[in-house]
Parts: sequence; C-alpha cells; structure tokens
Amino acid sequence: KLEQCPNLVHLCLRQNFITSETLSGLLPISKSIIKLDMYENQIDGKGLSNFLVSDNQIIFPSLKYLDLSFNPIRQLSTITKDDSEVSTESLREGGPLSAFPNLEYLFFVECKITEVPCFKNIPKLHCLELGANRIRDINGVECLPA
Repeated sequence: KLEQCPNLVHLCLRQNFITSETLSGLLPISKSIIKLDMYENQIDGKGLSNFLVSDNQIIFPSLKYLDLSFNPIRQLSTITKDDSEVSTESLREGGPLSAFPNLEYLFFVECKITEVPCFKNIPKLHCLELGANRIRDINGVECLPA
C-alpha cells in the first residue's frame, strides 16, 4: 500500500488500468511525490478534474513531472459541488491544473484534447507536450506561463 511509502518521490504506473475513480489511492503520497508517470491508463478529463479540485486544496505541492499521455482525457473541465460541468472558459482562470504549482514538465500526448488548456497558474512550467491530439485552434497559447 502507498501509505507505507510516505517518502516516495517517483512513481511509474505506465500501461495499467487505472481509472479516474481510483486516483484517490495516490493521496497518501501526494505531498512527497515529485515525478508521477500515469502514461496509458484509463483516466478521463472529468474524473481527473474532480479529483484535483477536491476541497480546493493543492493536492500535489511537490510534483514537478507529470505524464498523462495516452489517457482518454479529451477535455479538462472543472467540477462544481453539484457535479455540473463548468465550461472550458473557466479553465482560463486556472481550473484543476492549478493543483500543480511547482510543475515543470507536463505531457498530454495523444489524449484527444481539442483545445489548449490554461496553464497560467503553473508558473514553473517550461516543458509542455501536446502532440498527437485533436487541437485545431491554438487560442489557448496566450494562457501559457511567460
């Protein structure tokens, strides 16, 4: 169990069957983890967003590297208390990705994303990979950190 590894800093869970509903299993290591590789699982955008914005807390304060490539994310949206979905425009103000204030490397390769999400509340981000998605418009690029 992960609670027996409170000092774990790197976790690779590539090519498994982890779903958005099972992400809560990461909570015991969320304060210590620096590198999290969740490449090719079953994590969707709504479930990921719901997990990340739980109780408006920063869940992964130390995370610097996150790979969510090859997951069926499609769109990152934020969830309100009544489970209604908020539009992508609200993500321009930060949304669920603000749960990673120290993130430097972020990978969303082949996640079927159709829009460039907002990353302005991730000031340390300097490597972003959005290859092989379904992005047709790059209007969200102005929302990238300077």
